[in-house]
This record gives sequence, structure tokens and C-alpha cells, in this order.
Amino acid sequence: MLCPECANLIPDSSPECKYCNHTFPNPKRPTGLTILAVYLFISGALSLIGAFTTSNINSALLGSFTDTSLTSTLDVLVAVIGIWCGYGFLKQLRISWNVYIGLSIFGILNTLFNMRLLDQMLSQGAGTYLSPSQMAIARMTSIVTIIIILAVHITILVYLFKMRKYFFR
Repeated sequence: MLCPECANLIPDSSPECKYCNHTFPNPKRPTGLTILAVYLFISGALSLIGAFTTSNINSALLGSFTDTSLTSTLDVLVAVIGIWCGYGFLKQLRISWNVYIGLSIFGILNTLFNMRLLDQMLSQGAGTYLSPSQMAIARMTSIVTIIIILAVHITILVYLFKMRKYFFR
């Protein structure tokens, strides 16, 4: 871009002109980051509700079944971190970008590790015998859900990497 004061060419991400020291205001927050922040507020609130209402359901963490109190605690922690990251996206906090990248990578890895437990989770979660056709439908539904979860995580990661200059000015 061109500096409006001295007309020298400077990088788009530069907070000030290196020739005349003219400072540029922070850029307007992209609409996508606002939408992502609202998504994080809503999903964080729903995760908090879920963490306190599903205490008797077996959960998986990184490919193995764990104590429900541990996963409930982690659910609360992830929900609070997600809400905080949403706030950070609204306030242009660099650390919120870093934390959410880590949180999203953890979500992807956790989902991939837990896929190996799919049949076991489906049979335990039902509480009753599932016929082969019911199990096939449950398995297919779960696989579609996993694909959607992974697609959301990857889409958000790609978007955040494109928007990193907003955080790293």
C-alpha cells in the first residue's frame, strides 16, 4: 500500500510508515472473525451445559475410555477456553489466535484417535442390543458426524491462518 502522508510503498501489514512514521489505525475486524467469535460463545455455552448434564455417559479421550469426571472437567476447560478465544477474536488478542490453533489441532487429533473406538462406543451408548442394520445406520451416522466435525475444524484453521495478519500487526 501507499502511505497517505509521504506516498512511499510500504507492506500492507505495517502498523506505521518506516519513512515518515505515520501510524495506521487498526483494521476493521473481518466479519468472519465476528461470526467465529459468536460460534465459539454459543458452542462454549452448549458445551458447559453438556458437561454438567451428561455425567453418567462413558467418554473417550485420545482413543481410550476415561473416567467421566475427567472428561467432564476437560469439557468445561475446553468450553471456557473456547469462550475466551471468542472474546480474544473480538479484541484482536494475538494469544487467542495461538490458543485456538492449539485447541483446534487437539480437537482434530482427539476425533481421529476416538474413531477406532466407534463400534465399542455405539454398542455401549445404546444400552440395548442393536441389530446389524441398526448398527450399520448408527455407524454411518457417526462417520458422517465425524466428517462434519473434522471439516469444521479444518475450515476454521484454514480461515484463521488466512486472517493471521489481523492478529500479528
